[in-house]
Amino acid sequence: MPESAVCENVVVDVIRRVFESRSWPQDHLAEKVNIVWSTAHGLVTLTMADRIIGGQSEAMHLLEQSIQDSLLAWEHAAPTSAPGTSSERR
Repeated sequence: MPESAVCENVVVDVIRRVFESRSWPQDHLAEKVNIVWSTAHGLVTLTMADRIIGGQSEAMHLLEQSIQDSLLAWEHAAPTSAPGTSSERR
């Protein structure tokens, strides 16, 4: 199994566990994994190209902040989704 697949499986497992622990619906979990995965990939790429002022420590901070922001958004969307809204995609 390629290293990227192993990493992706870890991300899937962590996100699934977070959703289970908070009793959030797991609809469209793959989309949520792609959001986290692509954000992390972009920050790693930018860091490797020396395009993040503050380097690796700033990139880690940005990744943590983006994950916290995503979790907050998913928390607010999960239990209060009204039928007929765009949150039905979750």
